[in-house]
Amino acid sequence: MWAILDRSDAMRTSALMPLMPPATLAMSALFIGEPLGAVKLAGFATAVVGVALMRAKQARPGARRDAGTARSGS
Repeated sequence: MWAILDRSDAMRTSALMPLMPPATLAMSALFIGEPLGAVKLAGFATAVVGVALMRAKQARPGARRDAGTARSGS
């Protein structure tokens, strides 16, 4: 995570935080042989799709950074 933060800003790096549980799942399956069930794989897929959607929205040229904030200037 620190290597990614060195190359990018905090906002883009924070979008990768939901990948921590799937990464842990993959490592536990590889290193200690933990079985992967349907529920675990569904959670893995959900996290990956969510991060992909966040990254796609950030990469869109017209994406607004302040989409969640109230508009001022009344």
